[in-house]
Amino acid sequence: MDNDSPEQEAKDAKNKIGESTIFGQRQLEADHSEGTNTESEEEIKNPEEYMRYLADRISRWWRKLEQHSNRTIATFTIVIALTGIVYTFFAGGQWDEMKTSNGLSQEALESVQRAFLTCRDVTERRLVMHDILGHHGIWTFTMPCENTGTTPANATAQAFFDNRLGKEPSEQEFTQKPYIYTGVIGPKALRYVGSIRMTELEIFGKELPDKTDDILKMTIQTTVDREPPVFWGWISYRDIFPKTNLHITEFCQKMLGITIDRTNLQSPFSFSYLPCEEHNCADENCKDYRQIVALAENIK
Repeated sequence: MDNDSPEQEAKDAKNKIGESTIFGQRQLEADHSEGTNTESEEEIKNPEEYMRYLADRISRWWRKLEQHSNRTIATFTIVIALTGIVYTFFAGGQWDEMKTSNGLSQEALESVQRAFLTCRDVTERRLVMHDILGHHGIWTFTMPCENTGTTPANATAQAFFDNRLGKEPSEQEFTQKPYIYTGVIGPKALRYVGSIRMTELEIFGKELPDKTDDILKMTIQTTVDREPPVFWGWISYRDIFPKTNLHITEFCQKMLGITIDRTNLQSPFSFSYLPCEEHNCADENCKDYRQIVALAENIK
């Protein structure tokens, strides 16, 4: 067998390796076309040099592949990060909506269940005293306030005043110093605010009948001859829910006259009242709410 020349051996080795490494050869050709080769194939004279050459090409190809993989991973990382940001944004929006919904539900619950004091018409009670000069009628007036809520009210202060001039109170008169009252008013329970006494002479300028027969002779409706008394005041309280403001209920009524109930001789007299133009309100609906709250919170 004839010995081949070194050039022939290198060419044969190159052909064999090229046939078994098609993928590497394609990358080799691509690198060669880009001018990245530092050594041309024609300059390779033996198999060892070619093997080193091929290993160098494959190493470069592998580094490119790794760079490509890193870019892919980076791209997916960015996509995942953006997805996380978008999710966080929408999740935050849902959380805000949930908090808003819960807040509205809590407010609705409090509005339905919280204590709420409603002050009715002034009530009165007659006491007749007798002496050598005859009988004298004395009336005691008070304001009943009912807790119409379903939870207790914790009263903190109250006020009840009047004048005999038939005029509604000025703001200065209305905001006179109250007196302390602390106590619990249960659901549907009444709290009588204040107590003012007047004689029949002060109210009507005369004494009303004492005997039943004389009462039945009175007209059904008797108006107040003098300037009618005006009653006003307020009550402050807290409900059982935390972080709620102090509640205020104001009232103001002017006496109009007296009605005779002929079917109820045990208590035949019934006064009628007209609401004042102002001071029949509750909480922030009252123009002087902050002033009354300040009075209620600073009394000693």
